[in-house]
Order: sequence, then C-alpha cells, then structure tokens
Amino acid sequence: MRSSKKAQMKIQQMAFMLVAVMIFFAMVAIVYFTITSSKLRDTADDLREEEAKELARQMAGTPELMFSKQASPYSSSVDFDKAFALSKMNVYKNKYWNLDYLMIEKVYPSSINEDCTSGNYPDCRYLILIDNTRGNYTGTQTAPVAIVWWDPKLESIGNYRFQLGRIHALAHDPTK
Repeated sequence: MRSSKKAQMKIQQMAFMLVAVMIFFAMVAIVYFTITSSKLRDTADDLREEEAKELARQMAGTPELMFSKQASPYSSSVDFDKAFALSKMNVYKNKYWNLDYLMIEKVYPSSINEDCTSGNYPDCRYLILIDNTRGNYTGTQTAPVAIVWWDPKLESIGNYRFQLGRIHALAHDPTK
C-alpha cells in the first residue's frame, strides 16, 4: 500500500511538471509569434512608405506634369502652369491617377502661404490637384522637385522661372 501511494505521488509530480513545461513552451511560442508579427507589420509599413515615396517621385515625371521644353536640361521639372490647368480638370485627374491626395508645394524662395487660385496664381505656395482624404493626410509622402512656370516679366532663361518645391502624394487605399 505504501509503495502505491509513493508511485501515485511520483506520477502526479511528473504530470504537474509536464503541464508546467508545456505552459512554459506555450508562453515562449506566444512571445516569439508576437515579435515576428510586429516585425512583419513594420516591414509592411516600410514597404508602403517606400511605395508612396516612389509614387511621389514618379508623379513629377508624368507627361501631364513634366516640363517639356525641347532639348531642355530641366526636363525632370514640374511644369506649374500645366499642374494649375490640371487642377481645374476634376474628371481627368480623378479617373487617370489612382490617388487620394496630390499637392505641389513651393519651398524656396517662399511665396505667400496660400492655396493657388485664379486670382493669386503664380504667387501662391500650395497647389492641390487631388484631395479625397476628408482631412486625413496621414501617410502622405513627399519628394523634392524643381518647379518651372512661364513668367513674361523675365528676360533670361526663355522667360521661365525656376523654384525648389515638393510634391506630396498619397496612394489610394483599396481597403477604404
């Protein structure tokens, strides 16, 4: 009888030990999968950010925005006159570009801090081409660009004015 109780006690100890070992390995697995999933989420966010930056860079090179004076060394510049004309054509830009937000900003030398309208063009700072964000601009990426527009008052460089700017773009989120 005595050896039977000792054997039962040993079996219970072993069972509790196995349960404790299983709980320990389950906790280790949970920590491992949590860390792995957070790295995966960070990698996905980094890829989305890189894609948005590349989109902003590519927008400056589209024929609709590109400065296209023949044999010009400034062919990678954004034509502000074209962009202003495009900002008035809602049907064309909303169907052609799959974007939620697209804005061109003059950086240097600074202009008045206003959105571009027919009354203050080209002496404005922001030209918003597309704005479907409803005020939520998170995730907008920028890329530096050269901005060019025709100024009849200038006598040099073929009456074109050059300025440093940025293009802001936010890709369309298909989940929304």
